[in-house]
Amino acid sequence: MDATPGVTIDLAVVDQDSKRFGAAPGPIMTGALRVHSWQAHPIRLALEQFDGAEAYLIKLNHELETTPGTPEVNWFEFGVELSDGSVVDAIPHHTKPSHPSLSYVVNDHLNLVPAANGVTPAAHLPTAGETIHAFGVGSGGVRWQHWAAPDSGVRPGSRVAWLVALVKRGITHLDLTVTTRFDQNPMPDWNVMPALEPAELRIKLPAPAHPRPAVTTHSVGGSTAVLLPSGPRVFISYAQDNDAHKRLVRDFANLLIRCGLDVRLDQFSGPGRKDWFLWATENIDDADFVIVIASPRCLAVGEGKADRNENPGMHCELGIVRDRLQGNRKLWEQKLLPVVLPGESLTNIPVFLQPQAMDRYEIDELTEDALSDLLATIRHGIEDDSSSPVVLTATNTGRALADS
Repeated sequence: MDATPGVTIDLAVVDQDSKRFGAAPGPIMTGALRVHSWQAHPIRLALEQFDGAEAYLIKLNHELETTPGTPEVNWFEFGVELSDGSVVDAIPHHTKPSHPSLSYVVNDHLNLVPAANGVTPAAHLPTAGETIHAFGVGSGGVRWQHWAAPDSGVRPGSRVAWLVALVKRGITHLDLTVTTRFDQNPMPDWNVMPALEPAELRIKLPAPAHPRPAVTTHSVGGSTAVLLPSGPRVFISYAQDNDAHKRLVRDFANLLIRCGLDVRLDQFSGPGRKDWFLWATENIDDADFVIVIASPRCLAVGEGKADRNENPGMHCELGIVRDRLQGNRKLWEQKLLPVVLPGESLTNIPVFLQPQAMDRYEIDELTEDALSDLLATIRHGIEDDSSSPVVLTATNTGRALADS
């Protein structure tokens, strides 16, 4: 946190001809918007990510102080313009008075996303208590517009805003211009309009974070795509026992995505003809973890009791998994995670996954709390490994065997 005194923007009113209102030598002051303190946190990027720029998470504590006896403020706007760089994301984004308090993390694309249970957040927003609109995200500046409830003025007091700034490598200070606008509710005999004077703010930047491992390249459809470290990648292998089970697996996959995981599932596959054997091999080998969903057909395939001409997707995937397990048991015993979804049975986990001798994950409902043990295992397993790649030029895909 910077200990430098904050900046103050006085909120004044002038007449329609831009002359100071009233006989006093100075303007009538309706209040002030103050930036009391700020923080700058370096964000760890992959080497060569974002063209070698540097990224910082900036926190701005600001306060609206109104003058007693003056008309209420219908809305006010607090904004910052970067002299050099861009605002990749910012919070609050768009909120309503009932918006709850939330904690956020910065993902690999420099977006601020809600933090899942068990993840240490990077930023926190208290309950808004008012309507807030954000403007300018993705440009050189951002503005937050705070609206009062009908028939009431904007409440005075402290607020917080966060932004992710992308700047040129090597700069030591972030220079900002702080601006504000507001709408006063004057008395009928006033012929006035708001006035403001921008203020300059300089934030000293800490040393940039050490870069992540170097990127690599991978051929995708004849073109080269950049591979960057990402969150834990999970491949989900399951049998399509019936439509209800298939929907349940999809809901489970979407919940994992909301928890910050990079999920590969056949139902997320895009259109087009694919070689599903090659897709399964590549995604199983590239995954940090392979989740095998228990079901009667999964058990039958896994223990060699199913017709070889049925469930070809499951035969293919479990065949690859068994082969990898045989080749490196120490590694794959940790990567293979048997999961029992709501309504399923532990007895439907194939014996080669050792459901009695090793951990399995029985989920009684599809909530983040119910996934706590599974998420803890995944995050603990990759906490010292930031080498998981994600192809940025293609959508996460899966295999869509009609009878997997």
